Amino acid sequence: MANSNILAYENSTQDGQPIECFKFTHKATSYLYTSDRFDVQLLFKAGSATRTESYAADFIQRGGIKASSQGDSASLSVKVTKDHSVAKLFQGAPPDRPVMLELYRLHDQDHTAFDKIFVGEIIQANFEDSTCELTVKTENWLGKQLPN
Repeated sequence: MANSNILAYENSTQDGQPIECFKFTHKATSYLYTSDRFDVQLLFKAGSATRTESYAADFIQRGGIKASSQGDSASLSVKVTKDHSVAKLFQGAPPDRPVMLELYRLHDQDHTAFDKIFVGEIIQANFEDSTCELTVKTENWLGKQLPN
């Protein structure tokens, strides 16, 4: 993270308030949300092509990323309302295809610079009262069968 955008601004209590953007993907559909109070637009550049993604402000919060010492994958807990479009995918039978999460972090001072801090698959959804807690895990590469 030598050239990290996180390190550029997280140096004080005043400047250390990051904005997080959550990109949930199921099949060909992407659900874009931010924990900020206002909508956020991220500009992605790939070579000469650029695209803009708009993340809608909504109630969404996450816990810390929990790493395992036994070589298991890291996990993350994300809370949304039970009426959230991603939570609705898990009401009734679980989705037939995986629901993936990409988590981006940026600062209000510079919306053009952001870091991808987590990528994983939602493996469980727990509904309680008016919230839904989604458990997201990274892929466990150490547990995979490698070709000889």
